[in-house]
Formats: sequence, structure tokens, C-alpha cells
Amino acid sequence: MEKLAGFIIAYFSRYDRFVVLKDLESYEESNIRQRFQEAVRRARTRLGLVGLDVRLIIVRRAVEAWLLADPDAIEMATNCRLSERVRRRLGRPEQIYKPKDVLVHILRRCGKGYHSRLAAKIAEHMNLDIARKKAPSLDKFLKAIT
Repeated sequence: MEKLAGFIIAYFSRYDRFVVLKDLESYEESNIRQRFQEAVRRARTRLGLVGLDVRLIIVRRAVEAWLLADPDAIEMATNCRLSERVRRRLGRPEQIYKPKDVLVHILRRCGKGYHSRLAAKIAEHMNLDIARKKAPSLDKFLKAIT
């Protein structure tokens, strides 16, 4: 959030809307919102704009929760079957305290390491209708960028 005002100021001439995606891994939501509002206020003041469109999407805990929202996508990307117990645990992925750790554990059991290429492969296989229902912050994000 410290760099947000400068980023908006630098790129405002090219874009009419900014979508800020922030996870809850390290801060409380109230702290993130307060810092976001302050950064947007600084950018508006510097640019002399009132109607600057900057939207904050807070991912519930971490973006890996979105990847956990569609177990079928994990199976297709890894060619590894998930147990029913694991699937039940993933029923509400945004309620998982450390979704990245859970994903790393699942992938390790499938003989895979977590890295950006595998995350992208999971995302490619995701059924967004399913994932949006199970991960409301993903739904908010997709609405914000469309």
C-alpha cells in the first residue's frame, strides 16, 4: 500500500480504473482498508481528482484460496486424485487460515512442488462458476476487472 499512490500517479494517464488486489496474510483487514484509503486520498490530492476509480479487493487470506476453490482443477493440473476428506476440507477455501500451506501440502502429496507455473496450470483448468461461488473475493475481483 505504501507504493500505491505513486503507482496511480505514474499510470493515471493510461488507465481510467485501478483494481488493487491485497491478501490478508500479514495485516488485519481494517489496517489494509485504512492504508488503502490514505493512498487513494494522496493520489487524488496530487492529481486534483475527485472521481478517481480505484477498487480494493481483499482476498480472504491468500490468492491460493482461489486455486483451492476448484479441486477438479487441482486434479487435472497435477494428474493426482484428491480424497473426499480433502475435498470436504476445501468446501470453503476462504475460511482456511493458511491456504498456501494447504495447497503446498496437497501438491506435495501428489509429488509436486508449488511454483507459479503449476499455479497457472491449476488456474487454466478452473471452472470459474464453481470457484466464484466458493471464493467470494474471486467473484468480486472478476466483477471489478470486467
